[in-house]
Amino acid sequence: MLDDFDPRDRDDDVRDIEMPWVELGRGPGSDREEDDPRDRDEDVRDRDRDPRDREIDPRDVFLDGVELPRGLEREIVLDGKDRYELNGDDSRSLATVGAFRVVSERDLRDSRDGAFGSRERDLQHLRDEGLVRFVSLDGRHNAVTLTERGRHLLESHRRDRDDERQQAFYADVSRPRELSHDAQLYGAYLREQARAQSESLANSCKNQPESSPQTDDVPTSSLPGKPLVS
Repeated sequence: MLDDFDPRDRDDDVRDIEMPWVELGRGPGSDREEDDPRDRDEDVRDRDRDPRDREIDPRDVFLDGVELPRGLEREIVLDGKDRYELNGDDSRSLATVGAFRVVSERDLRDSRDGAFGSRERDLQHLRDEGLVRFVSLDGRHNAVTLTERGRHLLESHRRDRDDERQQAFYADVSRPRELSHDAQLYGAYLREQARAQSESLANSCKNQPESSPQTDDVPTSSLPGKPLVS
C-alpha cells in the first residue's frame, strides 16, 4: 500500500497554504501616509535636549516654525555662504531676541540648576558668531539685540516663508530713547508666564478628587459606627 502513495497527490501541499503577510517595522496605523522626515529629525532633537529644557521653556514659542537646532550639541548651520555653530539654547535665545527686538541680558540668563554661567557663555558665543550684539542700558547692564545677520538666519530657516501669521523678527535698536522700556518687555512676559503656570497648577490641584479609603472589601460590621446586622 505504501508503494501506491504519491506525495504529489496530497491536497494540502504546504506550498498552497496561504499565510498572512506581516509588515515589519511598522506599528498600528501603518496604512497612514509616510512620516515627514523633518518630523523625525525634530523628534531626535527633542530627545537630545537638556532635561531642564524638556520642561516648559518660555522661549520655545518664538522658535515655532523655525528649523534650527534644538539639541544639546552644537550643529553646523548654513545661511548662504555663512556658517554658524548653534545648539538648542542658542536657537531659542536667538529667536527670543528677534521677537522682542531688544532683551535685557539679565532676563536671558538662566539661573536654573546652576546654569547661570552657561547661558551667559551662550550669549557670548552668539556675539562671537556675529548674530547678536550688546548695547548698554544704563552704564551697568546690557541688552541684547540681533544683528542683520542674525535676523537673516532666522528668516532663511523658516519652515513656511509664505505664512503671514508667523512670528516677526527684528534687528538692531529702532528707538534708542525707549531702549530701557523696550528691554523690560521680555521680563514682563516671563512674569506673566510664571503667574499663568502657577494658576494652572493650582487649578489642577483643586480639580483632583480627594482620595478616600477603599472600603469595598471591608466587612460592614468592621466599620466604625456601623451596627452589626444579624
